[in-house]
Amino acid sequence: MKLSRFVLCAAVVVLSGSMLVIADEGKPTTRPHRRGGPAKLIQPWDHMSSLSDEQKRQIIKLHEEANEKVRAIRDQERKDETALLKPEQQAEMRKVEADLKQAAAERAAQNRERMGKEKGRKDNDDKGL
Repeated sequence: MKLSRFVLCAAVVVLSGSMLVIADEGKPTTRPHRRGGPAKLIQPWDHMSSLSDEQKRQIIKLHEEANEKVRAIRDQERKDETALLKPEQQAEMRKVEADLKQAAAERAAQNRERMGKEKGRKDNDDKGL
């Protein structure tokens, strides 16, 4: 299953990359980055100084389109896998997911608290306290 998922994702990336030839006519992307900010180039593209603005826009667009396709594939995979489960297994899956989400939230809160304490110590060190 993992190998077929990998092959499918690789095919999506290759097909998306081939779209560079037929990319949009230089229109900048207006879709925001996942976290709400403007879309950015990722590695290795962001380290290349020879790219034109047009090439940068096309690369960003291709990357966003590939991400959308991969997300759609994962969503469909999830629906197909869930459809295989009996109702009691689906309930168990939801409970496991909720437990994992709760644990992740607790770890994030602990990390924020730890970072806050470290920042406080650094601020005090900077002030000579």
